[in-house]
Order: sequence, then C-alpha cells, then structure tokens
Amino acid sequence: MISQTTVPEASNIADYAIDSDFQHAFAMSVGAYKKSALDLYLDLIAKTPAWIDVLITLRNKMLRLSGSKNLGNFRGIERRRKIYKVGDKLGMFSILAMSEQEVILGDCDRHLDVRVSVFKSDENGTAVVSTVAHIHNLTGKMYLFFVVPAHKKIVPALLKKWTNADTRSRRFNRATDRGN
Repeated sequence: MISQTTVPEASNIADYAIDSDFQHAFAMSVGAYKKSALDLYLDLIAKTPAWIDVLITLRNKMLRLSGSKNLGNFRGIERRRKIYKVGDKLGMFSILAMSEQEVILGDCDRHLDVRVSVFKSDENGTAVVSTVAHIHNLTGKMYLFFVVPAHKKIVPALLKKWTNADTRSRRFNRATDRGN
C-alpha cells in the first residue's frame, strides 16, 4: 500500500525540509526488505515506467532551450556496480549522504536545490520517499509550477510499479520454496 505522508522526523532530510518551498512524501510497505536504502532506490528506479522516461526526456529538451542543464534520466545506471559513494551520480541526481537506513540524493543549480530521500524504517517495515525543494528565483518557481503536478503522479506510479513487482517476486519465492 502506498500513501501520502510527511517527511519522517527521524530522517536526515527532515532538517532540510524546514522552511522548504516544496515537500512531498509517500510511504510504502517494504516488509522485510533486507537491502540498504541505496539498494531500494536503485530497485525503484530500475522499475521506472517508460512514460516517465519520456516526460523526463521532454523536460530536458525543453529546458535546454532556456539554458538549464540536462539532468539526464534513470536509464543506464550501472546496476552491476557494487560500491557507490557520496558524490557519485545516479541518473538525475548525485548521492549527497547515505547510510543503511537512508540515502539522500540531489541536484542544485541557480534556480532550485532539490533533494530526494529514501528512508527505511525497519521497525514498521515501511520506506518513505521524500522530495524537498528550495527555490532560488522566479525561474525555479515557474519550473516547480509545471513540475509539481507531474511529480505527484510520477512518484506514486513508480512506487506502485515496484510494490507490484516485489509482491510478484515474493509470491514466486514462496511457491519455489514449497516446491523444494
């Protein structure tokens, strides 16, 4: 189940969310997911629906005309790579901080400072994906005006796709275990 929530107080991104211009968070059940928050992020973006990649590509083409940088997309991330460190770029964002429980990624330019957190709460088997933005100028404000409605559709769609795939995987593993 996926539900809109608030940025978790125990999360390292919570302090950054204070006085932010935009914050958005969704919680989802991850059960006994044993991997790190970074692995969860990589699993989530590996399930990016094609329509999201199309929107991101369109965004990059349109913003190139205004001189904004191309953030890239979620395709082509090295899943085989085992060790990532702070500063590495993963798709659209760079890793800013990470622990087993949380990974914070982000991008900052002259218009916006955006951070994304994947925070795992092992005590209740949930993960919260939070997005926080600070606007620097009118261009950043205009950008968010157009992006926020899409963002509110993209994040839940991404989480739902992962949740559905994870549920199928768990059912398959239970059936396989019974067969042995």
